Amino acid sequence: MTSSPFTLSGRVASLLGSVLIATTLLTGCSSSGQQLESSSDSTGRSSSTMTKERALSLRGDSERKDAEWSEKFTACLARNGVADTGPAKNSDPRAATVSKDCQSEVGDPEPLTPEEQAAVRMLTQLTFECLRKNGANIPDLTPSGDWNDFPVDFDWDQFEVCADGGDQ
Repeated sequence: MTSSPFTLSGRVASLLGSVLIATTLLTGCSSSGQQLESSSDSTGRSSSTMTKERALSLRGDSERKDAEWSEKFTACLARNGVADTGPAKNSDPRAATVSKDCQSEVGDPEPLTPEEQAAVRMLTQLTFECLRKNGANIPDLTPSGDWNDFPVDFDWDQFEVCADGGDQ
């Protein structure tokens, strides 16, 4: 099953939105030499120590790459007279065709490198450890490392305090 490029644009926009929200919430965290072991390949055979500083830098690099791709894609849509309002809201009948053409022109977003994936896992782990240390009752990550839904009554101010491990 293939998805339309405009749906891809919507997914990328959602991902970028989530990343940008997380980045906004996660800025200003101290990085006092925290280190975690992280696998450097998919087999887990070798591992390296990644510092929190390195993880934050890698995440920043990947966010910049994503933002650059999104800007190119959105600019292509605009050059062709289509506003990227997302797949659910766009009523322009040309949206799908122009989106497909722009995808061909711009290409796919660059996937995360294994090191960038390890950085995201590390920062997520630090965040969850801090939240639990501070009494948050949150679900475990999925086996693939994705977040489950947080409780409806979750205190998002607590998330801001604990983002990327907080001041630990």
